[in-house]
Amino acid sequence: IEGLRLPHAASGTAPVVTVSVGVASCKATPTRESRAVIEVADQALYRAKHGGRNRVVMACCDRR
Repeated sequence: IEGLRLPHAASGTAPVVTVSVGVASCKATPTRESRAVIEVADQALYRAKHGGRNRVVMACCDRR
């Protein structure tokens, strides 16, 4: 995305559009709720943002 050099005039962080992504990988179990998986992905997203943005961070639900 950054390579497209799309202007992002409203950003105080970067002059061009970038993307940060949080991904969660989990083994399916009968008791695992979807909101728990979303929470892990959300935590990964914030680690990506705080780690410098413009990156992908993957988290495993089974290693929390």
